[in-house]
Amino acid sequence: MRALAVNHPMREYLSFVAALAGAQQHAINDFPPLDLPDPAQLRANADRFGAPLAAIGWPRDPRWRDVLRGMLERLAPQLEARPLEPVIRLLGESDEFYELQADRLLGGVTLGLDLAAAPLIGAALQVVWVRLVTEAAQRFGRSIFDRPAPGPLCPCCGTRPTVSVVRIGGLESGYRYLHCALCSAQWHLVRIMCSHCLGTKGIHYEALDLVGSPASKTPRERAPIAAVRAECCDPCGHYLKILSMEKDPDLDPVADDLASIALDLLVSDAGKASAGINLMLLYGDPGDG
Repeated sequence: MRALAVNHPMREYLSFVAALAGAQQHAINDFPPLDLPDPAQLRANADRFGAPLAAIGWPRDPRWRDVLRGMLERLAPQLEARPLEPVIRLLGESDEFYELQADRLLGGVTLGLDLAAAPLIGAALQVVWVRLVTEAAQRFGRSIFDRPAPGPLCPCCGTRPTVSVVRIGGLESGYRYLHCALCSAQWHLVRIMCSHCLGTKGIHYEALDLVGSPASKTPRERAPIAAVRAECCDPCGHYLKILSMEKDPDLDPVADDLASIALDLLVSDAGKASAGINLMLLYGDPGDG
């Protein structure tokens, strides 16, 4: 994130998210072991809510609020005045406010969602779900998240992806994986298939052109432009970014998605809606339902 911020028009925001990611890492390291459902309950959750550790329906561990407050306290001394304001404001809010905002964020409801606070709340929820999925996989094996067929939602928590990533190296070279916006799990989806409707017709790709001399930019600055495309589906009108590790082996799904927001704007202007979500940057009209 910090590398991408260099000379980037969004450098202040990318630097803010870099600091937020650092607070997340401390929170993940410090979070105590979780009380996990047994395999039978996980399977029941999958049948009822669509995923073993579903973000919607299955009760949240209330300790996520402690994670949020701890992250805000760690983050505050690192920030300047403008990004500090929502941090201080959110620190003073009640548990009820946190839970209501989390319900809206995870449910994809923008009506009443605090867009300034949403990335901070989303970051705390990410910490908890990364730990949940990691501990469940370690304790019960990854097969607990198996499902009959690939789909557009995360098989672990039922959340939409942020982007898809084409991997390099070993047996997975050239395979495309969707990256979950909440728990960071990745699941396979064949290429040239819409990640929203799962259709294979009318797929095309859009990308940004590098403006100016490539020599004027560092390799890491050039990489997001070369490595990121938008996979667009004409029949359903959705798109999802696809990131190529062959063109940039150091890419990060969340960071490179943020750094290539210009591509989102251009594809959206062409009438396509995103099939993904990045909890670190939500935009739109808060009055929308």
